[in-house]
Amino acid sequence: MPKELDSHIVICNWHERADRIIKELHSPLAAPETDIIVITEQAINEQELRLSPEYEKVFFVESNPTLHEVLRRARAHLAGSVIILKDDEYSDPDAETALIALALARLTKACPRKPHVIAEVMNHNKVQHLLDAGVNEWVCSHDYGLGILAQSALYGKLSEVYQQLLTYSSDTNEVYMVDEAHYPHFFFGKTFTEIADILNHQKHAENPSILLGVKREEQVILNPKPEEFDHFQPGDFLIVVAFDPPDLRYLEE
Repeated sequence: MPKELDSHIVICNWHERADRIIKELHSPLAAPETDIIVITEQAINEQELRLSPEYEKVFFVESNPTLHEVLRRARAHLAGSVIILKDDEYSDPDAETALIALALARLTKACPRKPHVIAEVMNHNKVQHLLDAGVNEWVCSHDYGLGILAQSALYGKLSEVYQQLLTYSSDTNEVYMVDEAHYPHFFFGKTFTEIADILNHQKHAENPSILLGVKREEQVILNPKPEEFDHFQPGDFLIVVAFDPPDLRYLEE
């Protein structure tokens, strides 16, 4: 493991879903050069995993992710993001997740920049406890799965829409957030409809983008109503669907 890791990704706990996450993160369209550290007490067959090129920049720490010293050894306090997966072997996975988040919060207390912490939740009724422990974002895969099943029952093939949006591939579209460094500053002051029209009428030939919404500070608004969002301002992120990470500065030419 490199000694001076910074802005890497830390994954706490291991199961087959972690393998999918790593392969998505190290897709050529995502973040293939980003170092990933996995902290787990599970037995890992590294030799087999490293047959896949996606594991070239993945390192394993075989220990308990709830321990402060283990998180420090993985330089989790300097990471860009920390993903806490629920431990299926644990009697109360959400309680262990809270312990990891609390240990990480203690470790990053004096850090000027803190990692973004995403947690896999077993019981959505415990979400507030995890937020209080320092989790920034949570995902309940069980609830998502049920929601997709219900919507697909009403609208055929809708599950394929989600599948394409959640899989990095040169043949499919994904959802991206575009910061102000990658779109023209003449967007500032324009409404959502005006920017959507610009992207629709001046599509990039190889990587067309469709505007879905906007992220302002910690608020995400999809397809906003006029009363919900007035105009774009510095610091706003565009939420778009595109084949590759878009650079919208071509509109300045």
